[in-house]
Amino acid sequence: MEPHVVQTRHDKAADYGKAGVARVQQLMVTHDMAAKGQAMAVLGQMTVAQSQLDLGINSTDQEVAQVRDQFAKLDAELRGTPCLTTTGTLATRAPPSCAPLPILISQYQAARQRAEELQTQMQRIDTEAKDTLANRVKEAERATQSQN
Repeated sequence: MEPHVVQTRHDKAADYGKAGVARVQQLMVTHDMAAKGQAMAVLGQMTVAQSQLDLGINSTDQEVAQVRDQFAKLDAELRGTPCLTTTGTLATRAPPSCAPLPILISQYQAARQRAEELQTQMQRIDTEAKDTLANRVKEAERATQSQN
């Protein structure tokens, strides 16, 4: 998954939450039972959206966990190769086929660092989206209860 997908999900959740609260507040000012029913329906839809957001975030978290598992497996294999020393340099008696390994490992480490940064960024954005929508649902709940 790419960060722009997560950012888009965040933006949609924030916009949906804001619009939902505005609609609930608009309906509640009428002091009409039918409007209150509609406001409760909007609140219900917001709760469903919150569940859908959670499913999307859980999917991203699973993808991140899978990538991290792959990193861990690759790291273990690199540590176990007879081609390298514990410091990542070429072992003294390594066969010629091992010669490109230190350069490849350096490239892998750079790519891994960037991937980990992106994963952390995506998880931060998802957490923010989840919190933002949860706060909007609470705000809508308060608005529906204010007329009781």
